[in-house]
Amino acid sequence: MNLEELEQLFHVNPDELMKMMADTLGPDATQEDVEAAVMEMMANVGKMISQPYILQDCLSYLSKEDMLEVAKTLKLSGYSKMRKEELQHHLHNTLTDSKFMMDMYPALTNGEIEILKQLCVLNIPLISTDIMFCTTELLRHGLCYLDEYGKHLVIPEELKELFLTADRNPVLQAKQKENGILYDFCNTAVYFCGVYPVADLCDRIQKVLHRPITEQELIQWHAKSLLYREEFFFKNGYIVATALQQTPEDIIALQQIQKMKKQIFWPDAETMDILSIEQWLIVEKLYEPFWDMAPILMDNEFGDVMSVSRFVEASIRTGAPFDALMGFLSEQIFAFDSIEEIDAFAEIMQNIWNNTPMWENCGYSPNQMKALQTHKNTAQKNSANNPNASNSNVISLAERRAKKNK
Repeated sequence: MNLEELEQLFHVNPDELMKMMADTLGPDATQEDVEAAVMEMMANVGKMISQPYILQDCLSYLSKEDMLEVAKTLKLSGYSKMRKEELQHHLHNTLTDSKFMMDMYPALTNGEIEILKQLCVLNIPLISTDIMFCTTELLRHGLCYLDEYGKHLVIPEELKELFLTADRNPVLQAKQKENGILYDFCNTAVYFCGVYPVADLCDRIQKVLHRPITEQELIQWHAKSLLYREEFFFKNGYIVATALQQTPEDIIALQQIQKMKKQIFWPDAETMDILSIEQWLIVEKLYEPFWDMAPILMDNEFGDVMSVSRFVEASIRTGAPFDALMGFLSEQIFAFDSIEEIDAFAEIMQNIWNNTPMWENCGYSPNQMKALQTHKNTAQKNSANNPNASNSNVISLAERRAKKNK
């Protein structure tokens, strides 16, 4: 395998890979040393990504606690008192039963289907935490595993065969397609807005399904879904992000904001597809300056750059005040050597902030809100320069949280 093939398969930048290797080898390494080390790594990657695995071996890589978690997730019975060998045998029999995959396949998201299809071709190196972020449910349900070194994601040959059979079944495909549509619309609603009127959501869904769908049907679908999704729940005519479950005052605040502003953001089909596959939205051009600066400044104990990027995006989107977020990043994650570094980083963060969709903006970014306000009334300069300004008495999430803390 060469660098171009690695880039095509796993979206790895060859220049960044060479730089990473140079940093690993140290300042005394020559260009020839770096190139030789990269080529050796490529040869090893080529072997590892094509190595087949069987389910018995994959289960043996798990601890008993991990296997108990899989059994619990699959809602199996009688497993709690089993010895490790008995539990392994029990899981093997369950996972290789053809009915298991027939039940699981329709409940998979479009993103999970794509990952399993890729795994059926090649094992996936864990080059970043992104892949782990997207495969949480697959791992919990025993559909894929980490290899013996914990460096690659793999699918056992037995499950690969069952998955490909299910993927060719037109009845299962139709069920999965409809479930995928329902999940994508629900997930999109809470991702951008935190809360969203179920009646409006049903209107959007039925235009794609080409049939009516009721709130009760949506709730029943969610309750019966085998791969239980924890991103959202339904309450009082709204779909609500699970992150808001412990803060009912934030739910009320967002509902009030939506009623006052009335215009709620909804993305185009292409954006929904990206969110479906990747489970988050990061604009590469927007985050490139952050990715360039963060590795130099960050404490690696917190995780990699993509983990921090997800944390930043989610914090901004869900209502963290800018100053509070900057304070946390500077105290817990990044170490700045000068005022100039702080200023440069703050400028990068401000640009990310201004272009990130926010719950309290009904899914719009501050810059989008500014453009909307300007379009509505160019004479209201104060409102145009302050995307969160409103003539109403609606209180933002940050203001409500500040009052509660007092």
